[in-house]
Amino acid sequence: MGGADPGARGGAAGHPEGDRRAQPARGQDRGRGGRAAATRRRARRVDPDRLERGPGPGLWLPAGRRSGDGARHAGPLVRHGHGPRRAGGAVADPRHPGARRWRGLLPLSLSLERFEHPDWLSNTYLVADGDGGAAVVIDGGGPVEGLLAMVRARGLRVTHVLDTHRHHDHVAENARLKRETGARLCAHRLDAPAIGGIDEALEDGQIVRTGGLAVEVLHIPGHTAGQAAYLVNGAVCFTGDTLFRGSVGSTTAPGHTTFADLRRSLIERLMRLPEGTRVAPGHRDLSTIGDERARNPFLRVMEGRDPEGDAPARYGGREARLVVWARDYDGGFKAWVRFPDGSEDTIPGSRVERL
Repeated sequence: MGGADPGARGGAAGHPEGDRRAQPARGQDRGRGGRAAATRRRARRVDPDRLERGPGPGLWLPAGRRSGDGARHAGPLVRHGHGPRRAGGAVADPRHPGARRWRGLLPLSLSLERFEHPDWLSNTYLVADGDGGAAVVIDGGGPVEGLLAMVRARGLRVTHVLDTHRHHDHVAENARLKRETGARLCAHRLDAPAIGGIDEALEDGQIVRTGGLAVEVLHIPGHTAGQAAYLVNGAVCFTGDTLFRGSVGSTTAPGHTTFADLRRSLIERLMRLPEGTRVAPGHRDLSTIGDERARNPFLRVMEGRDPEGDAPARYGGREARLVVWARDYDGGFKAWVRFPDGSEDTIPGSRVERL
Protein backbone atom coordinates (compact mmCIF):
# COMPACT_ATOMS: atom_id res chain seq x y z
CA MET A 1 0.00 0.00 0.00
CA GLY A 2 2.86 2.38 -0.76
CA GLY A 3 6.14 3.16 0.92
CA ALA A 4 6.56 3.63 4.64
CA ASP A 5 7.50 7.00 6.11
CA PRO A 6 9.84 7.75 9.04
CA GLY A 7 6.93 7.86 11.45
CA ALA A 8 6.30 4.19 10.77
CA ARG A 9 9.87 2.92 10.31
CA GLY A 10 11.28 4.12 13.60
CA GLY A 11 14.76 4.58 15.01
CA ALA A 12 16.96 2.76 17.49
CA ALA A 13 14.60 3.50 20.33
CA GLY A 14 11.66 3.53 17.92
CA HIS A 15 9.15 5.31 20.15
CA PRO A 16 7.19 8.19 18.60
CA GLU A 17 6.63 10.26 21.74
CA GLY A 18 10.21 11.13 22.62
CA ASP A 19 11.79 11.25 26.09
CA ARG A 20 9.33 9.76 28.60
CA ARG A 21 11.59 9.57 31.66
CA ALA A 22 9.72 9.66 34.96
CA GLN A 23 9.75 12.89 36.94
CA PRO A 24 8.05 13.85 40.21
CA ALA A 25 5.06 16.12 40.29
CA ARG A 26 5.78 19.59 41.65
CA GLY A 27 6.06 19.40 45.44
CA GLN A 28 6.07 15.61 45.41
CA ASP A 29 8.84 13.84 47.35
CA ARG A 30 9.09 10.24 46.22
CA GLY A 31 11.47 9.11 48.93
CA ARG A 32 13.92 6.27 48.48
CA GLY A 33 11.32 3.62 47.60
CA GLY A 34 9.51 5.90 45.16
CA ARG A 35 12.70 6.81 43.35
CA ALA A 36 13.67 3.16 42.99
CA ALA A 37 10.24 2.22 41.67
CA ALA A 38 10.32 5.05 39.13
CA THR A 39 13.77 3.97 37.98
CA ARG A 40 12.53 0.43 37.39
CA ARG A 41 9.62 1.75 35.31
CA ARG A 42 11.69 3.96 33.02
CA ALA A 43 11.94 3.22 29.32
CA ARG A 44 14.58 4.59 26.97
CA ARG A 45 13.12 7.20 24.59
CA VAL A 46 14.24 9.38 21.70
CA ASP A 47 12.75 12.37 19.96
CA PRO A 48 10.16 11.37 17.31
CA ASP A 49 12.08 13.29 14.66
CA ARG A 50 14.80 10.62 14.91
CA LEU A 51 12.68 7.63 13.90
CA GLU A 52 14.83 6.06 11.19
CA ARG A 53 16.43 2.72 12.05
CA GLY A 54 15.26 -0.68 13.29
CA PRO A 55 14.05 -2.04 16.61
CA GLY A 56 15.89 -2.73 19.84
CA PRO A 57 16.15 -6.16 21.48
CA GLY A 58 13.86 -8.27 23.51
CA LEU A 59 10.45 -9.66 24.37
CA TRP A 60 9.12 -10.68 27.75
CA LEU A 61 9.38 -14.40 28.59
CA PRO A 62 8.24 -16.10 31.82
CA ALA A 63 10.26 -15.14 34.89
CA GLY A 64 13.45 -17.14 35.11
CA ARG A 65 13.34 -18.23 31.45
CA ARG A 66 15.14 -16.35 28.68
CA SER A 67 15.43 -16.73 24.96
CA GLY A 68 18.65 -16.33 23.05
CA ASP A 69 18.19 -12.56 22.66
CA GLY A 70 17.63 -11.94 26.36
CA ALA A 71 13.92 -11.28 25.91
CA ARG A 72 11.14 -11.96 28.41
CA HIS A 73 7.45 -12.82 27.93
CA ALA A 74 4.66 -11.51 30.12
CA GLY A 75 2.80 -14.82 29.91
CA PRO A 76 -0.85 -15.65 29.26
CA LEU A 77 -2.83 -12.84 30.84
CA VAL A 78 -6.21 -14.14 29.74
CA ARG A 79 -6.92 -17.86 29.46
CA HIS A 80 -10.02 -20.02 29.25
CA GLY A 81 -12.68 -18.00 31.04
CA HIS A 82 -16.33 -18.99 31.21
CA GLY A 83 -18.03 -16.13 29.45
CA PRO A 84 -17.55 -12.35 29.66
CA ARG A 85 -17.50 -11.18 33.29
CA ARG A 86 -16.04 -8.41 35.37
CA ALA A 87 -12.28 -8.50 35.79
CA GLY A 88 -11.13 -11.67 37.52
CA GLY A 89 -8.09 -12.17 39.72
CA ALA A 90 -4.55 -12.81 38.51
CA VAL A 91 -3.23 -16.29 39.26
CA ALA A 92 0.01 -18.10 38.48
CA ASP A 93 0.12 -20.05 35.23
CA PRO A 94 1.52 -23.52 36.04
CA ARG A 95 2.80 -23.91 32.47
CA HIS A 96 4.92 -20.76 32.73
CA PRO A 97 6.52 -20.16 36.16
CA GLY A 98 6.29 -16.50 37.11
CA ALA A 99 3.69 -15.68 34.47
CA ARG A 100 0.25 -14.34 35.38
CA ARG A 101 -3.15 -15.48 34.11
CA TRP A 102 -6.44 -13.59 34.31
CA ARG A 103 -9.56 -15.64 35.05
CA GLY A 104 -13.18 -15.12 34.12
CA LEU A 105 -12.60 -12.55 31.37
CA LEU A 106 -13.09 -14.19 27.98
CA PRO A 107 -15.37 -16.81 26.41
CA LEU A 108 -14.37 -20.42 26.84
CA SER A 109 -11.38 -21.49 24.68
CA LEU A 110 -10.33 -17.95 23.74
CA SER A 111 -6.76 -17.22 24.83
CA LEU A 112 -4.61 -14.11 24.88
CA GLU A 113 -0.84 -13.88 25.35
CA ARG A 114 0.94 -10.54 25.85
CA PHE A 115 4.57 -9.86 24.85
CA GLU A 116 6.04 -6.58 26.12
CA HIS A 117 9.06 -4.87 24.59
CA PRO A 118 11.62 -3.98 27.31
CA ASP A 119 12.58 -0.61 25.77
CA TRP A 120 9.39 0.64 24.15
CA LEU A 121 7.02 -1.01 26.66
CA SER A 122 4.80 -1.76 23.66
CA ASN A 123 2.67 -4.90 23.54
CA THR A 124 2.40 -7.55 20.85
CA TYR A 125 -0.57 -9.88 21.47
CA LEU A 126 -1.28 -13.41 20.30
CA VAL A 127 -5.01 -14.20 20.33
CA ALA A 128 -6.23 -17.73 19.56
CA ASP A 129 -9.43 -19.74 19.63
CA GLY A 130 -7.67 -22.67 21.32
CA ASP A 131 -4.62 -24.87 20.83
CA GLY A 132 -4.38 -26.09 17.25
CA GLY A 133 -6.77 -23.40 16.03
CA ALA A 134 -6.77 -20.04 14.30
CA ALA A 135 -4.94 -17.07 15.75
CA VAL A 136 -4.28 -13.40 15.08
CA VAL A 137 -1.44 -11.14 16.16
CA ILE A 138 -2.35 -7.65 17.34
CA ASP A 139 0.48 -5.18 16.60
CA GLY A 140 3.63 -6.58 15.01
CA GLY A 141 6.10 -4.55 17.05
CA GLY A 142 8.08 -7.57 18.28
CA PRO A 143 10.69 -8.88 18.53
CA VAL A 144 8.75 -12.08 18.02
CA GLU A 145 11.00 -15.05 18.80
CA GLY A 146 8.96 -16.04 21.86
CA LEU A 147 5.66 -15.52 20.08
CA LEU A 148 6.68 -17.66 17.10
CA ALA A 149 7.94 -20.40 19.41
CA MET A 150 4.55 -20.40 21.13
CA VAL A 151 2.75 -20.57 17.80
CA ARG A 152 4.74 -23.68 16.89
CA ALA A 153 4.36 -25.30 20.31
CA ARG A 154 0.58 -24.82 20.34
CA GLY A 155 0.06 -25.71 16.68
CA LEU A 156 -1.60 -22.40 15.93
CA ARG A 157 -2.46 -21.07 12.48
CA VAL A 158 -1.83 -17.31 12.44
CA THR A 159 -4.02 -15.84 9.71
CA HIS A 160 -3.82 -12.07 10.32
CA VAL A 161 -1.51 -9.45 11.79
CA LEU A 162 -3.73 -6.53 12.81
CA ASP A 163 -1.78 -3.31 13.37
CA THR A 164 -3.53 -0.72 15.52
CA HIS A 165 -1.56 2.16 13.94
CA ARG A 166 1.48 3.19 11.93
CA HIS A 167 4.18 3.81 14.58
CA HIS A 168 7.34 1.74 14.43
CA ASP A 169 7.03 0.25 17.91
CA HIS A 170 3.81 -1.44 16.72
CA VAL A 171 4.85 -2.61 13.22
CA ALA A 172 8.61 -3.32 13.38
CA GLU A 173 8.31 -7.11 12.87
CA ASN A 174 5.42 -7.15 10.38
CA ALA A 175 7.56 -8.52 7.55
CA ARG A 176 8.98 -11.35 9.63
CA LEU A 177 5.58 -12.34 10.96
CA LYS A 178 4.21 -12.51 7.43
CA ARG A 179 7.22 -14.46 6.17
CA GLU A 180 7.16 -17.06 8.95
CA THR A 181 3.39 -17.50 9.40
CA GLY A 182 1.89 -16.52 6.03
CA ALA A 183 -0.47 -14.13 7.81
CA ARG A 184 -2.12 -11.24 6.01
CA LEU A 185 -0.96 -7.79 7.19
CA CYS A 186 -3.91 -5.53 7.98
CA ALA A 187 -4.38 -1.94 9.17
CA HIS A 188 -6.94 0.83 8.86
CA ARG A 189 -6.87 2.32 5.38
CA LEU A 190 -5.70 5.76 6.61
CA ASP A 191 -2.52 4.36 8.24
CA ALA A 192 -1.88 1.54 5.76
CA PRO A 193 0.16 3.63 3.25
CA ALA A 194 2.51 4.86 6.00
CA ILE A 195 3.12 1.31 7.25
CA GLY A 196 3.81 -0.24 3.86
CA GLY A 197 3.34 -3.86 2.78
CA ILE A 198 -0.27 -4.01 3.98
CA ASP A 199 -2.34 -6.77 2.35
CA GLU A 200 -5.75 -5.52 3.44
CA ALA A 201 -6.81 -1.96 4.27
CA LEU A 202 -9.58 -2.09 6.87
CA GLU A 203 -12.67 0.06 7.34
CA ASP A 204 -14.58 1.10 10.45
CA GLY A 205 -17.16 -1.52 11.38
CA GLN A 206 -15.56 -4.28 9.30
CA ILE A 207 -15.52 -7.76 10.87
CA VAL A 208 -12.44 -9.93 10.37
CA ARG A 209 -13.39 -13.59 10.88
CA THR A 210 -10.99 -16.49 11.32
CA GLY A 211 -11.75 -19.77 13.06
CA GLY A 212 -13.74 -18.95 16.18
CA LEU A 213 -12.57 -15.32 16.26
CA ALA A 214 -14.65 -12.35 15.16
CA VAL A 215 -12.68 -9.08 15.24
CA GLU A 216 -14.59 -5.82 14.84
CA VAL A 217 -12.64 -2.80 13.56
CA LEU A 218 -13.28 0.45 15.47
CA HIS A 219 -11.78 3.58 13.89
CA ILE A 220 -10.58 5.79 16.77
CA PRO A 221 -8.48 8.66 15.31
CA GLY A 222 -6.50 11.16 17.34
CA HIS A 223 -3.15 9.56 18.10
CA THR A 224 -2.96 8.88 14.35
CA ALA A 225 -5.43 9.37 11.52
CA GLY A 226 -5.85 5.63 11.04
CA GLN A 227 -5.65 4.47 14.65
CA ALA A 228 -7.92 1.45 15.07
CA ALA A 229 -9.14 -0.60 18.00
CA TYR A 230 -9.97 -4.29 17.60
CA LEU A 231 -12.87 -5.76 19.55
CA VAL A 232 -12.46 -9.56 19.69
CA ASN A 233 -15.59 -11.65 20.21
CA GLY A 234 -17.15 -8.69 22.00
CA ALA A 235 -15.03 -9.39 25.06
CA VAL A 236 -11.61 -7.74 24.79
CA CYS A 237 -10.74 -4.49 23.04
CA PHE A 238 -7.22 -3.79 21.79
CA THR A 239 -7.06 -0.02 22.07
CA GLY A 240 -3.61 0.73 20.61
CA ASP A 241 -2.24 4.08 21.77
CA THR A 242 -5.61 5.71 22.41
CA LEU A 243 -6.44 4.32 25.87
CA PHE A 244 -3.97 2.99 28.43
CA ARG A 245 -4.45 1.86 31.99
CA GLY A 246 -4.73 5.20 33.82
CA SER A 247 -3.78 7.37 30.83
CA VAL A 248 -4.55 8.24 27.21
CA GLY A 249 -2.58 8.65 23.99
CA SER A 250 -0.84 11.79 22.78
CA THR A 251 -1.96 14.05 19.96
CA THR A 252 1.56 15.16 18.96
CA ALA A 253 3.16 11.97 17.55
CA PRO A 254 3.76 11.49 13.78
CA GLY A 255 0.50 11.22 11.84
CA HIS A 256 -1.68 12.60 14.64
CA THR A 257 -4.98 14.36 14.02
CA THR A 258 -6.59 16.47 16.78
CA PHE A 259 -7.42 16.42 20.45
CA ALA A 260 -11.09 16.71 19.49
CA ASP A 261 -10.75 13.45 17.55
CA LEU A 262 -9.04 11.74 20.48
CA ARG A 263 -11.75 12.88 22.88
CA ARG A 264 -14.54 11.65 20.60
CA SER A 265 -12.75 8.31 20.15
CA LEU A 266 -12.49 7.87 23.90
CA ILE A 267 -15.91 9.08 24.99
CA GLU A 268 -18.14 8.27 22.02
CA ARG A 269 -16.53 4.96 20.98
CA LEU A 270 -14.53 3.22 23.69
CA MET A 271 -16.50 4.39 26.74
CA ARG A 272 -19.71 3.12 25.14
CA LEU A 273 -18.46 -0.47 25.32
CA PRO A 274 -19.78 -2.59 28.22
CA GLU A 275 -17.95 -1.92 31.48
CA GLY A 276 -16.73 -5.51 31.70
CA THR A 277 -14.93 -5.27 28.36
CA ARG A 278 -11.25 -6.01 28.87
CA VAL A 279 -8.91 -3.24 27.65
CA ALA A 280 -5.67 -4.50 26.07
CA PRO A 281 -3.65 -1.33 25.35
CA GLY A 282 -0.69 -0.74 23.07
CA HIS A 283 1.61 -0.32 26.08
CA ARG A 284 1.85 -2.00 29.47
CA ASP A 285 -0.92 -3.47 31.60
CA LEU A 286 -4.49 -4.52 30.89
CA SER A 287 -7.59 -2.96 32.41
CA THR A 288 -11.36 -2.83 31.83
CA ILE A 289 -13.66 -0.17 30.44
CA GLY A 290 -15.33 0.09 33.86
CA ASP A 291 -12.04 0.56 35.69
CA GLU A 292 -10.92 3.27 33.26
CA ARG A 293 -14.21 5.11 33.48
CA ALA A 294 -13.96 5.07 37.27
CA ARG A 295 -10.25 5.82 37.76
CA ASN A 296 -8.60 7.28 34.66
CA PRO A 297 -8.00 10.98 35.47
CA PHE A 298 -8.25 12.10 31.84
CA LEU A 299 -11.60 10.37 31.36
CA ARG A 300 -12.92 11.65 34.68
CA VAL A 301 -12.29 15.24 33.59
CA MET A 302 -13.55 14.64 30.03
CA GLU A 303 -16.83 13.30 31.42
CA GLY A 304 -17.18 16.17 33.91
CA ARG A 305 -16.76 14.06 37.04
CA ASP A 306 -13.59 15.87 38.18
CA PRO A 307 -12.77 19.58 37.77
CA GLU A 308 -10.25 20.83 35.23
CA GLY A 309 -6.87 22.09 36.37
CA ASP A 310 -5.60 25.57 35.53
CA ALA A 311 -1.88 25.58 36.39
CA PRO A 312 0.35 27.61 34.04
CA ALA A 313 2.69 25.77 31.70
CA ARG A 314 4.61 26.14 28.46
CA TYR A 315 4.89 23.74 25.52
CA GLY A 316 6.75 24.38 22.27
CA GLY A 317 7.27 28.03 23.23
CA ARG A 318 3.53 28.56 23.75
CA GLU A 319 1.88 29.50 27.03
CA ALA A 320 -0.74 26.97 28.13
CA ARG A 321 -2.85 25.76 31.04
CA LEU A 322 -2.59 22.27 32.50
CA VAL A 323 -6.06 20.74 32.39
CA VAL A 324 -4.74 17.36 33.62
CA TRP A 325 -1.28 16.33 34.84
CA ALA A 326 -1.21 12.61 35.66
CA ARG A 327 0.94 9.51 35.62
CA ASP A 328 1.48 7.84 32.25
CA TYR A 329 1.90 4.14 31.46
CA ASP A 330 5.72 4.26 31.77
CA GLY A 331 5.87 5.88 35.21
CA GLY A 332 6.40 9.34 33.75
CA PHE A 333 3.66 11.90 33.23
CA LYS A 334 1.11 12.85 30.57
CA ALA A 335 -0.29 16.37 30.24
CA TRP A 336 -3.54 17.64 28.77
CA VAL A 337 -2.88 21.27 27.90
CA ARG A 338 -5.09 24.09 26.64
CA PHE A 339 -3.67 27.04 24.74
CA PRO A 340 -4.98 30.64 24.79
CA ASP A 341 -6.65 30.16 21.38
CA GLY A 342 -8.68 27.26 22.83
CA SER A 343 -6.79 24.48 21.06
CA GLU A 344 -5.76 21.48 23.14
CA ASP A 345 -3.28 18.59 23.09
CA THR A 346 -2.22 15.60 25.13
CA ILE A 347 1.56 15.58 25.45
CA PRO A 348 4.29 13.54 27.18
CA GLY A 349 5.01 15.34 30.43
CA SER A 350 8.74 15.55 29.77
CA ARG A 351 7.99 18.08 27.01
CA VAL A 352 5.96 20.39 29.20
CA GLU A 353 7.52 23.17 31.25
CA ARG A 354 5.51 23.74 34.41
CA LEU A 355 5.61 27.43 35.42
